[in-house]
Amino acid sequence: MSQLVVEDVIVEGGSYTKEELLEAGGISLGSRLPMFSAEDAETRILSSKPYIKSCNISVKLPNTVVIVIEEDRAVASTEIFGEYYALSGDMKVLERSSDPEAFKELIYIELPFAKRAVVG
Repeated sequence: MSQLVVEDVIVEGGSYTKEELLEAGGISLGSRLPMFSAEDAETRILSSKPYIKSCNISVKLPNTVVIVIEEDRAVASTEIFGEYYALSGDMKVLERSSDPEAFKELIYIELPFAKRAVVG
């Protein structure tokens, strides 16, 4: 049995807790490193946390996983069919709300007709 197991996780950047990122990435302390896929964990984190712009996971032998996060921020909002959306600077949909006041602090932009919007 391999002695290379995840014993420590270091998170650099972002406002998410270590526990939130471990859960989102499917990373468990005690997991065997030879079976660990950083690419799969990155994909899971990016798909479940829309406010994360980039995620880079590396292994620092013998037993540490390093997660480097860069977060996005909402800069604008829009409405599509009665739902309100927070958008990043590059127009990524970060969040949805049915409350028209949810994103009132953001710049409101009128978009051309859209059939739907998907968070993330």
